[in-house]
Amino acid sequence: MDKLTDTDAYRVLRATGIVVLAAAGVLLVLVRVLAFFPLLWLRMLVLPITNFCAVASLGALCIAALIHPDSTLLLRLGLFSFGAFMAGWLYDSLLLFLSPSPIILDSRVD
Repeated sequence: MDKLTDTDAYRVLRATGIVVLAAAGVLLVLVRVLAFFPLLWLRMLVLPITNFCAVASLGALCIAALIHPDSTLLLRLGLFSFGAFMAGWLYDSLLLFLSPSPIILDSRVD
């Protein structure tokens, strides 16, 4: 029986590494798809709620500014409105990141 040389061991190690990287890539795509589609389905609930909270608290901010302009309520309403807007924006950014195919950002034609 022939002894394994260093080059044979290197080839076996390289082939094993390629297989492991391919399996990891397939697993990553599978996790992204399994996370993307339920989150995409929930988008029709999440975005209207965050948009309503942002717009309603912005309207309440305008009314509160007219009624009592020196209160901390203005700061709270402003922060809540901005936080609701950012929650919706971050949710869409997460969906763009998890998308299994390029949607908008990667669809440039050179």
